[in-house]
Amino acid sequence: MSMFGGQNDAQTEFNRAVKVVEGTLTALGLDPSQSRLATTDGSTAFTLLRGSAEVLVFLNPAKNDGPNFIRIVSPIWRMPAENQPLILRKLLEMNARDLFGTAFGLMGDDTVLISERSTKDMDRSEVEEILQNLGAAADYFDDWLVQQFGGTRLADLRAVV
Repeated sequence: MSMFGGQNDAQTEFNRAVKVVEGTLTALGLDPSQSRLATTDGSTAFTLLRGSAEVLVFLNPAKNDGPNFIRIVSPIWRMPAENQPLILRKLLEMNARDLFGTAFGLMGDDTVLISERSTKDMDRSEVEEILQNLGAAADYFDDWLVQQFGGTRLADLRAVV
């Protein structure tokens, strides 16, 4: 138990955050129950498409006196094996110059766009803004990266499965 609140406070905040995300999805014309993903780690997760890009929303419960947090991830691109140092440098430059509230990252072999924040005081307009910013960037950059560097859009790999 932390000095500033107990497990019940964290659970109440987590439940509130789930309702905020569900309300945001509903306002975007999506059915949260149809968008929900099965999880086994105590998190709550949703999936949606923004153009060609899949966007995953994870609400993660507090652990070890840390905060509840929301992490929104869009796996967009599998980079080619050649020129990776050049490509990684370009992604870092774009993080610093071209992106707002989101950043490129790597998860295994996949390039992702990611945004996260604590759920404390989070409201629907903030979730909607994150989804719009990240979703628009993902839908744009999945095509742009393939045009610039080759590789494979992850949306194309999903279509094959």
